[in-house]
Amino acid sequence: MTVVLTPKDNGSGVKATQCEYTFNGTRQTCPNPIAFSQQGTYTIYYKSLDNANNPEGEKSTTFGIDTTAPTGSLAINNGSATSYATLVYLNPSGTDGLSGISQMHFRDSGGAWSSYQAYSNRALWQLASASNGTYTVEAQFKDMAGNESAIYQAVIVLNLNPNPPSSSNYKLLKSTLGASGQQNSASTGYRLNGTLGQPSASSPMNGTSYQANMGYWGKSSSQTVTCGTLKVPITPNFTEIYNNVTLNEQPAPVGTVIEATDPRGNVVGCFVVTVAGQYGTMRIYGEDTSVTPNIAGLRDGETVTFKVSGLPAQATPTLVWHNDHSQQPINLVAPATATTQTLTLQPGWNLISFYIEPTNPAVAQVLASIATRYSRVLGEGTSYNPSLPAFSTLKELHAGKGYYLFINGATAVTLLIEGTRLTAPLTLHQGWNWIGYLPSSTLSIGTALASINGHYQRVLSLDKSYNPSLPTFSTLKDMAPGQGYLLYMNDATPLVYPASSMLSQVRERLDRSEGEAMGYDSLTPTPYLTILYGQLPKAEVGTKIEVITPRGEVAGCFVVAQAEQFGFMPVYGGENGFQANEPLRFRVNGQTVESSAPLLWQDDKVEHHLNLTLEAK
Repeated sequence: MTVVLTPKDNGSGVKATQCEYTFNGTRQTCPNPIAFSQQGTYTIYYKSLDNANNPEGEKSTTFGIDTTAPTGSLAINNGSATSYATLVYLNPSGTDGLSGISQMHFRDSGGAWSSYQAYSNRALWQLASASNGTYTVEAQFKDMAGNESAIYQAVIVLNLNPNPPSSSNYKLLKSTLGASGQQNSASTGYRLNGTLGQPSASSPMNGTSYQANMGYWGKSSSQTVTCGTLKVPITPNFTEIYNNVTLNEQPAPVGTVIEATDPRGNVVGCFVVTVAGQYGTMRIYGEDTSVTPNIAGLRDGETVTFKVSGLPAQATPTLVWHNDHSQQPINLVAPATATTQTLTLQPGWNLISFYIEPTNPAVAQVLASIATRYSRVLGEGTSYNPSLPAFSTLKELHAGKGYYLFINGATAVTLLIEGTRLTAPLTLHQGWNWIGYLPSSTLSIGTALASINGHYQRVLSLDKSYNPSLPTFSTLKDMAPGQGYLLYMNDATPLVYPASSMLSQVRERLDRSEGEAMGYDSLTPTPYLTILYGQLPKAEVGTKIEVITPRGEVAGCFVVAQAEQFGFMPVYGGENGFQANEPLRFRVNGQTVESSAPLLWQDDKVEHHLNLTLEAK
């Protein structure tokens, strides 16, 4: 895929165009034109300058590249071995983890393909003939990028002359070959209209417990599974799970109720424990849009949330729902009481973490309490955009990890995390690690990182930094709950935080009160930065240093706390900051000053030493 930027200016003409792009969260300079081939999500940022030096405001566009074919499966009449009518239901199930499934088409084996139609999990199909025998139907899927899947088959036996079932409550005639709409058999509980495999001219026929539609019986939409006070609607779409269940570190006792919900809060499965510490087989139901009214339930690819005796339960592995009618082992673990952590997030970028392992780690579920207030999440080498979930590479959020989170609007917002407490060591690798903070109280940075002393070089918070070899210039003194950090390791040494109290509920405020008190409340931190420090002769405590972009924006600020020196001072890039290779300009108490060496901005997260002088240009 090639992108070409074509700037236009009807006045003085275009002087220069700047282009940058992010791929899975990393921002870098791009040529014009630029070709993209690697699979993933891209955002291009671009702006131009005319010959009169009028700058254009930065614009951006986001797109994805998907080169992977979708996969899928096909069943007929929900996996039935036999059909008694030539008109059958096909149950296609397609999966595509990138752009998503968009279309499907079908054919009788060896025949011509039908036209592509919008993807759904149910479609009507007329078998090739009205003769008894075995029939094969084939399906193929297409994703939104146009990639076609392999061909998937399903087989069914057609039997138009079944032996009649019987009971004391109902009877069915041997043949259902009567004219459409003609009643062949009825009782107090059942009624069947005769068909020749064709849709009835009237709506489906209903009894008190069953429904007949186009020649075969199925339970009506009123059927439910009951677990105490819980009632779960039954649909033809489901997966099944089983395994061990633990409550308060003990096998869950007999009578324990297990509850499964979808992302919209609908109860989609339940089970009452009959053997201590075990459950299943438990069906987890999907939505059914083929009936009126529709039955709510899970949709393909959604993550299931569990509760045990009303308490959030951790599922291992995480259950991602598909209508596969398969069985899989899922361990469920619930604490004695729910553990929560509350974070107050500020508008713009926040660097966050949590010591609570979320019950459901899917990004949209963890951030459900602020669903309308965030637009981007960055993890270590991954990213998530709520408007482009199929292309997002960040799928889950976990305790012990650090994440950049962008909050929209002008007011703070509260994020609630619910799950179980994590106290395990953090596995680190050489280089930059995006880490979370697990203790429930604030600790000095030396105490918090004592277990890796001598193994790391730098620590960055949202707006401060620490270098153990330059402690007098370091602005990051403490580590606190709710904050995320970028930690540069010399080697792969695990981090073990000191033991701390286990709180059932803690509230953290992620603010910039120190920066506001120091006089730079308008500065907006971003994930993109470089770091400056050095000497400023004759500077008194309280002297204000600013770093100015070519557009006049303040992208870095520091208030002198120790006479004649400054730093560490983060200088930010992004929409309201520097772009790659732009020169830095400095002001001291509003007066332009010289630096000891010219410096071009880069998103390198590295400390640079330079000296400033108070003499004006």
